Amino acid sequence: MRGPLATLALIFAAWKLVLLAIVLLTPGSGYDSSTGLFILPRGTGSHPQQHIAGSLNDVLSAENGKSLSQVSLAGLLSKFVRWDAFYFVSAAWKGYYTNEQDWAFSFGWTGVLSWLSQAWKLTNDQDTTVVLHGIILANVCHLLSAIVLFKLTELFLSDRPNSKFVHLPLIAAALHILSPAGVFLIAPYSEALYSFLSFLGYYLYAQGVFYRRQPSSTAGQNLFVLGSGICFGVASTVRGNGLLNGLLFAYDAALWALRLTGFRISFAQAELDKDSQYLSSIWSTILAGSMIGAGYIYPQYVAYNEFCYMADKKLQPPWCQQIPPGIYSSIQSRYWNVGPFKYWTASNIPLFLLAAPMLWVLYRAGTAAFRQSTSSQYLNSTGQYVVRRLALPQLAIALITLTTAHVQIINRLASGYPLWYIWLASELCLRKDSSSSVTVRVMVMYGMIQAALYSAFLPPA
Repeated sequence: MRGPLATLALIFAAWKLVLLAIVLLTPGSGYDSSTGLFILPRGTGSHPQQHIAGSLNDVLSAENGKSLSQVSLAGLLSKFVRWDAFYFVSAAWKGYYTNEQDWAFSFGWTGVLSWLSQAWKLTNDQDTTVVLHGIILANVCHLLSAIVLFKLTELFLSDRPNSKFVHLPLIAAALHILSPAGVFLIAPYSEALYSFLSFLGYYLYAQGVFYRRQPSSTAGQNLFVLGSGICFGVASTVRGNGLLNGLLFAYDAALWALRLTGFRISFAQAELDKDSQYLSSIWSTILAGSMIGAGYIYPQYVAYNEFCYMADKKLQPPWCQQIPPGIYSSIQSRYWNVGPFKYWTASNIPLFLLAAPMLWVLYRAGTAAFRQSTSSQYLNSTGQYVVRRLALPQLAIALITLTTAHVQIINRLASGYPLWYIWLASELCLRKDSSSSVTVRVMVMYGMIQAALYSAFLPPA
């Protein structure tokens, strides 16, 4: 009989093949030909921005509808270099950022791609090698994150769950494979690596909680917490929203403060009375949280050294004078108009409607974590303790995206938050004919439509 991980692998392969076929068979390059600026002619060493798709004329033939047999590897791979992927692979090809706005595009992800493409030359063309590494790494990380989510959900499951919930870990992991992020978990985007690091961080944290219930396990549990902090810290270099994972440790630190001071707050006191023995040491909590902060600050420190140490202060970007002098928020506001309620315009109503289902799922799953009526049917004490922490960054990213960011990106950002998969899986186990089934069908349809739009370089991104 096939095991759950083998089943996951089959679901993964089938879904990827569907999306791959859609991407490769979608005609045209839409209204943007930026990919052609990156693909280089064979044997040249010029700057990537100085080239048109003269590399391998196959890129042009791919975009002009010739049969797949006439298109080379580079031509096929060009279908995956759309939107932000152009910035990712361009920075990885060069090994550095050229422009100020480039710093918005994942310091950690481009660094990994740059290192891989230098260490393993998969083709004779450096540009093609970078794209190929990005696609391979994204898919490997997506599969690994599904496996980690399976293990995380398994760790939460009661020793004797209701028979309805026996397949909960498998369903949750399968939902992650079918994530609304879709083609962004195939293309050279940072979402898959971020999801893997975040899921691994939550898994290590949950393991620490589990081992706290064992006698004489202080050192082991603290190592798990520190390992969790390392994963979240690295994730913060991959995506800036990784900083929100620090809410998990901030919550624990707040409970520690209440415990030490004896100050009583009604909603927190019940949790302290029940779960105080599960709290990790205050020092491991602070250290783990500091690692997340370090992962977020380090890329900005590098940018500060590059842009702000100029003899003539008139040449410094305006953000150098800010306190704190953060490049992320400044360039996103300047170049992408990101900021509180800046996206709330009539012309963006369709994008809010597109994001609404995912925002609603994140909200429902996050608030359900603080209600024990359903979760107590299938979660053990470790699960009930941890899911409340999982809810905090998930609710935060939903609120920030709704009020501050380009709201439609929540459909791919949500891929890095495990709680909603677990909640949706539990709803499917309880009520298979409910709105949860409709949600899954919408996810699948959206993933396929999105793959075609992405390949044609059409919005939304």
